[in-house]
Amino acid sequence: MEDSKVEEHKEVRNTVLCDRFSCFSHLISPLDYSYEFTTHEEFATRENLVTWVREVGIRLGMIITVKRPYVVLVCERAGVYRGRKVPGQDDKGKGKRQTWSKKCECPFELKGQKIGMDDEEVGWVLTVECSSHNHSDFENFQGHLYAGRLTSEEMALVEDLSNALVKPKAILSSLKLKNPTNASLIKTVYNARQKIQFKENAGRTQMQFLMMKLSENNYFDYPYVFVMDCTYKTNIYGLPFVEIVDNYVWALKSLAKVMESCPRPNCIVTDRELSLMKAIEIVYPSSQQLLCRWHVSKNILSNCKKMFKTNNDKWKDFESDWASLVDQETEESFHKEWDIMKTNFVDYPDALTYISYSWLDPYKEMIVLAWTNKHRHLGTYTSNRLGNSMGTFVKIWSHIDNLLMHQHTKIKASFEKSKNTYQHSYKVAIYNKLRGCVSLYALEQLKLEFMSCICDIRTTHGLPCAHELHGNVINRTPISLDWIDPYWKHLSMEPMICTKDEHLPTDAEEMEAWRAVFDPSDAKKRVQLLMKLREITHRESNSLIINN
Repeated sequence: MEDSKVEEHKEVRNTVLCDRFSCFSHLISPLDYSYEFTTHEEFATRENLVTWVREVGIRLGMIITVKRPYVVLVCERAGVYRGRKVPGQDDKGKGKRQTWSKKCECPFELKGQKIGMDDEEVGWVLTVECSSHNHSDFENFQGHLYAGRLTSEEMALVEDLSNALVKPKAILSSLKLKNPTNASLIKTVYNARQKIQFKENAGRTQMQFLMMKLSENNYFDYPYVFVMDCTYKTNIYGLPFVEIVDNYVWALKSLAKVMESCPRPNCIVTDRELSLMKAIEIVYPSSQQLLCRWHVSKNILSNCKKMFKTNNDKWKDFESDWASLVDQETEESFHKEWDIMKTNFVDYPDALTYISYSWLDPYKEMIVLAWTNKHRHLGTYTSNRLGNSMGTFVKIWSHIDNLLMHQHTKIKASFEKSKNTYQHSYKVAIYNKLRGCVSLYALEQLKLEFMSCICDIRTTHGLPCAHELHGNVINRTPISLDWIDPYWKHLSMEPMICTKDEHLPTDAEEMEAWRAVFDPSDAKKRVQLLMKLREITHRESNSLIINN
């Protein structure tokens, strides 16, 4: 009795399925896929059955989806559209999205049945309920959502490449090179990246995420020179980065607290963000502020080039003269070069007025070498490390972290080269105590100093000038490691620690060191050294400011 009811139910069902097919039979030539999906195999699990059906479907040019968990498999075009759109309704219009549906009541249907009871560990079998489609087979699977899904391995690849800042188009190319049958679209990659980012954020705000990353990666660096770039209004918030954080003073005090075991920076290089500059004066009063030359040049370009109109050659001369002006190493040569520049561009008073009132008068001590070389900046003149930082904190973090990772790799390689590689040009007695103990860059600076000594290298880099080394050259004795600033001897990525027993040299020790430089110098050099000493002892007659 029960068997007859089952057979009757099947006949009714097949009649309904065939009626669906007849509606579209005039559009295609029906194909029977009974043979392809008929199998006597018993599948160990439901997942094995579904995987086998989908693999067969892919080979035949069709997408099979699961309609019910226990277990009905149908064509992805099965069923009817259940949305709110009315047939013939226009999708176009303000605020409306164009929509569509693949559903065409395709009758193709397979059924998976478990052999035995649910609690028994038995296999699964497959039966064909309806073996025909009412549409043509797919020529390719591009644009089909299921076929374009990423596997777990592909998702891992997308995550790794995204962390490496690879662009979505390049990620998609990598996926297709690795798997030629991959049917993903660029939208698939964007969706995957968004899903990965959502999972990583775990409900945190942008600021919480940024602070978490800074904490996880234990960000410390050499605290001799700070470089601060506020990414001025180049982010999605249209505000300087530190201003978004809340308050400049709070941000700098938080930085100082994190780095309280490190010595205070000698110099801080920033762009001309006035609020930040005032905050630095409060939190780091003993550190000298310098302005980023790159930002200054960009400002001059945007404000002055239009004043030269079509005279491009004159503008190039103006840029060249400006670069030469800020590179002057003495105040005397600076004023002389500035007078020449005013004469050369007398026909462009607006440009001269701009650089004078906007930059030279208020900030020349932070830009021109004649003044900046009075401080230990270690050759750092620019804060332009990141470039364009458009985007959220998460995106900015990714770029900064990636940039620093590459920089640290390069620095570590240079440390190993400095410790284990000896260049032939330094295999002379004067460098015997320095080889393998100081940075190769420091040795290069010493070599250049022998060619042309201006004595600023002791102040700017913490390295002895040629006059200090005169006795070593004459007597062919090694340069002492004590004459080298600790910055160049610290060949490690570990942060410098400021110990409590650190102390400054006494005035007697400093005068003794000054006398060691003064005595062997010629008359011209002695005059220069005395003038520098006079700048300190007679500060009322010069522009040097000393913090009390």
